[in-house]
Amino acid sequence: MDLRQTEKDGLKTISLSGDFTIASAEETRGKLLEILSGKEPVRLELADVEEVDITGLQLLDGVLKYCEKNKIDVQCAFPGDGLWEETVSLSGYAGLSGEYRTKGVTK
Repeated sequence: MDLRQTEKDGLKTISLSGDFTIASAEETRGKLLEILSGKEPVRLELADVEEVDITGLQLLDGVLKYCEKNKIDVQCAFPGDGLWEETVSLSGYAGLSGEYRTKGVTK
C-alpha cells in the first residue's frame, strides 16, 4: 500500500494506491492515524486501490469512526468501478453502510 499526502486550500488529501489488505493493514493504519492526529480536514482518495479485503474494510471503518469520535471532517472518494461495493457485498461486512457513518463522506 502506497500512501501519498498533498494539501490544497487547507484540505489534506491522502491518496492510497495498491492493495488495501491484511498484508499492509498495520503499516497503513499507523500512517493514517499519524496524519489524522493533526485533526485537520482530510480527503481519502481511494481510486487507485487495486485490491481490498475484509481487513481493509475494517481498517477504513475504524479510521472513519476515529474521525467521527475526534470531530475530524473527512471525505472519502471511492472509484466508480464497484470494487468497494463488491467487496462489502461479498464479505457480508455491515460496518460500511449508508453514509459511511461520518458526515462529509462521499461515494
